[in-house]
Amino acid sequence: MPSYAILDSNNVVQNTIYFDSAPDDMAPFIQAHSLMLNKTDLTHVEITAQHKTYNIGHVYDGTEFRPPQPYPSWKWDKEKSMWRPPVVHPDIWPYSVDGTKWGNYTWDEENKKWQPV
Repeated sequence: MPSYAILDSNNVVQNTIYFDSAPDDMAPFIQAHSLMLNKTDLTHVEITAQHKTYNIGHVYDGTEFRPPQPYPSWKWDKEKSMWRPPVVHPDIWPYSVDGTKWGNYTWDEENKKWQPV
């Protein structure tokens, strides 16, 4: 069952298409999505076994799909296929931040650290 990701000019997934069998020509499908999404310069990429995850809003870098980068300081972990903050989340370690109790945290991009909520 072939699947395709419809990409905009920034390689951001705009939609996905699933077929029972591969079409001879993707042009009519691209044109239909261009009209439906009110976007020009759409293209496509076939989804293969190497693509671990993909979804609308993900960015295709030519080899894999990545979700949007949550913060500028976060780096892509290719092995785990996920964004990693420069500081490990406090709930991962057996202690709390600044002696506070366990709880929810939010990322503070300006100070590059986790803040209790």
